[in-house]
Amino acid sequence: MNSTPRRFKQFQSGAVYDLAILVFGFLAPWFFQDITDHPGRWGLTAGILQITAVLMQIPGAWLKRRALQSRLIEVAKQEQSAALRSGNLVYLLLLLHWCTTLAVTATGMTFVPALDGVSAIITVVSIASLTTFFVGLAATAPDTDRLDPPLQTRDRHREWIGSALLILSAIMIFNLWWQPFVQEIASGEGHIQREATSSIAGLVIYTFVLFVPFVMFYIVPRLLFFVEDAGDRLAWLRFGVLYLLSVWQMFAPVWLQKQITLAEQLVVWVLVASV
Repeated sequence: MNSTPRRFKQFQSGAVYDLAILVFGFLAPWFFQDITDHPGRWGLTAGILQITAVLMQIPGAWLKRRALQSRLIEVAKQEQSAALRSGNLVYLLLLLHWCTTLAVTATGMTFVPALDGVSAIITVVSIASLTTFFVGLAATAPDTDRLDPPLQTRDRHREWIGSALLILSAIMIFNLWWQPFVQEIASGEGHIQREATSSIAGLVIYTFVLFVPFVMFYIVPRLLFFVEDAGDRLAWLRFGVLYLLSVWQMFAPVWLQKQITLAEQLVVWVLVASV
């Protein structure tokens, strides 16, 4: 019998997520640059897109739930470390997920004039809590040895749609919220920014300072993919490559004091990805 976990044979693996982030990170300037460069003109649109990106995780998690839980059950049968998939690590990531969706939703809500004050706070907390609930429901393996009713072909098809929604949500959050936010901080006049523009030490400083928040804003939207391959070394290697590429994409203009062309960016991405 082939002992390879079924998750590595599925289309909805973490590799698909990583590849999508890589490709759309390269294409993002064509889609989001004008929105992030002119927040005054696109404020309401950007806010609605951010809130929509968070809400997309609800149907995404629901559609992916049954197929994902079926594989988590198989992993529990094959691996003694299966508790990692549904234990404290998942609960920690769900807490980070709630904090992340709360921050993104709150930022998006500031551009929506129809809600303010207490009503805005209630809406933000409700959206973040509801989203995290559905993601947690899908990420936690049921305490059983099989699904009831058994998994059907339509569940696989639904998972494809759910995975697409989750990936699109992550792309929107990363390019509309996280990356512009970090670049705005990096363009300031603080000590870290001066170090980053003056020496190689800046890379080390920025990498250390941003590691925890980057884990939040990369792994958290990836949670429903991460629970399957948390024990896979190749998955962690992909994560490291994407981290380096994203750091370069965000901070190269700050370090080099000029805008990086798409050709230069592509060359760096190819070099890092080939390591």
